[in-house]
Amino acid sequence: MVIQYNTISKIRFPVYIMPSGNWDRQDGLLFLEGQIIDDKNMSGDTLGIRRVQTPHKNLYPLKHQIENFRGLLKSKVNTF
Repeated sequence: MVIQYNTISKIRFPVYIMPSGNWDRQDGLLFLEGQIIDDKNMSGDTLGIRRVQTPHKNLYPLKHQIENFRGLLKSKVNTF
């Protein structure tokens, strides 16, 4: 999603810095470099709730999070 003035309100914080790379979506699972980021098959509105509920153990580690819009603007990366 490209962030524009009229779409900024759709962002739900915190957001996580992700490397741009080999993304793949299959059967409700979002993969990055062979590890699972998100499991849309689980109930829940947020990424964190779905990650806690998933039975899969091959989860991609989310190390760096940004908690507000100011942090998003200061970030030097462009994939979240």
